[in-house]
This record gives sequence, structure tokens and C-alpha cells, in this order.
Amino acid sequence: MRVLESASVISLFAAIAAFYFWIYRASRNLRSLGVEKQRFSPAWAVGWWFVPIMFWFRPYQVAAEIWKSSAPVNVGVSVSPYSGGGGPSGLWRSHSL
Repeated sequence: MRVLESASVISLFAAIAAFYFWIYRASRNLRSLGVEKQRFSPAWAVGWWFVPIMFWFRPYQVAAEIWKSSAPVNVGVSVSPYSGGGGPSGLWRSHSL
């Protein structure tokens, strides 16, 4: 039983680390897509998860920036993450419940 609990905790931390690595890479890849003005640097895309109070809304803004800026119609265009149209908002709201 102890081994199973340890494996569960290890896999949880591995999944969290993989998620942070993925967010960092996705944010960094926006530059190669031609996005000139990023509101959040790749380091802060991960860093906001560790800032008290800010972790309630900044990670969503980071995800929205990545989502909207990586859309094929927006490549090479500076896009505000607050302009409407799709995005991770529904998934984000369901995750926070």
C-alpha cells in the first residue's frame, strides 16, 4: 500500500512538472510564430502559478494569450488575450470548480 501511495505522489509531481514545462515551451514558441509583443514572458508564464493571489487569474490570462496568439489567423499579429472568440475559458472554469 505504501508503494502505491508513493507512486501516486511521484506521478502527481511528474504531471505538475510536465504541465509547467509545457506552459513554458508554449509561451516560448510564440516568438517563433512571429508574435512580437507578449504580455507574459515564458518564465512568468510558469512563475505566476507561485505568486499568492495572482495565481487565481494570471495563469488564465497566460493561457488565453497562448491560445489566441497561436491561432493560425493570428500568427505574426499582436493579439490581446481579452478579445473574444473561443479560448480556454470554459475548460478553465470547469477546472476551478
